[in-house]
Amino acid sequence: MRIKARHLSLLIFLSFGVFACKSNTSSETSTSLSDSQRESSSFSSLVSSGEEISESSHRESSQISSSEEISESISESSSEEFSSDSSSSQYEKDEEGFYILEEGYFSYHDNPLDHKDRNQVHIPTLVEEQPTYSQMRLYIGDKQIPVYNVKTNFSQIWAPDAPNRINNAVASFGLKGKVTLKLQLNFNSERKITIRPLDKQVSYSYDLSRRVITFEITSTGQYVVELTNDRVLHLFINEMDSYTNPYIDAIVFKRGIHNKNNDSRINGNNEIRVSSGQKIYLEDGCFIQGKFVSSNSSNVLIYGPGYIDGATFERNASTGKVLVPIDFNYCNNITFKDFAVIDPAGW
Repeated sequence: MRIKARHLSLLIFLSFGVFACKSNTSSETSTSLSDSQRESSSFSSLVSSGEEISESSHRESSQISSSEEISESISESSSEEFSSDSSSSQYEKDEEGFYILEEGYFSYHDNPLDHKDRNQVHIPTLVEEQPTYSQMRLYIGDKQIPVYNVKTNFSQIWAPDAPNRINNAVASFGLKGKVTLKLQLNFNSERKITIRPLDKQVSYSYDLSRRVITFEITSTGQYVVELTNDRVLHLFINEMDSYTNPYIDAIVFKRGIHNKNNDSRINGNNEIRVSSGQKIYLEDGCFIQGKFVSSNSSNVLIYGPGYIDGATFERNASTGKVLVPIDFNYCNNITFKDFAVIDPAGW
């Protein structure tokens, strides 16, 4: 999102802590996580934790390396399919309620007939201090994508103190080309699964006996996988170049949690003061518990695949107890790019 405005101050005080929003480069506004998105397919992709991965065709099994590219090919899959249901599963459950599946089930198995596509995936490293969502696991090959907890407003009723927020899931990764994802659940999805946006026409297959949904993503963007009436996965899929900081003079917030207690750049009011000409990069796996504030500034760039997280703050618009993550006033030539804003009180 590139903003040129004399007065930029987006303070929507109806306690939008229920939303998780994504900033984009073009002149688009941020998109709310609560505004779902839908439908999916099955191919196969490989990953290396915190690294870029290449996929190419003639590999019989996944090859994973923490620092090199991985080749894989892609197999096409069906649209909406439900495979073998059984009310009493043959699988035992682990301590979190997920079925313990066959060894190698999530590993990538290459279709030797497919050898035209080459893809890259960047999987963020888990930030252990950040709360994760306990009812879903997301896989690319046999590597897990971190799935974090985010509050959303299931009721869609707007109140000053946002009392009806519930726990849901959010994840992000980098992509060039296309990738197959497997989403494992520790519950049964009792309704038709929907993957938004609908115009992406993402098809999927659902193995009820294993509680695993398989779908293919072919472009970057924002997706929502709706599993039950109140359980969804929000996916922010970034361009690969967002994982590289192109400016040596940028202020960098590194992977991990940043708040007023551990980062001197965040003042006692939970503010990061931004001046004209500054470039601020939010690294992959960065969670900022605070707000960006600026007045009468110009030529500011805030970018990178990190998060601004409003979940920890008290909110009540009636009393002014809100922390709006981005508060810019009378500013010009402001660019926000790639980062996600989760559970904000407004924006």
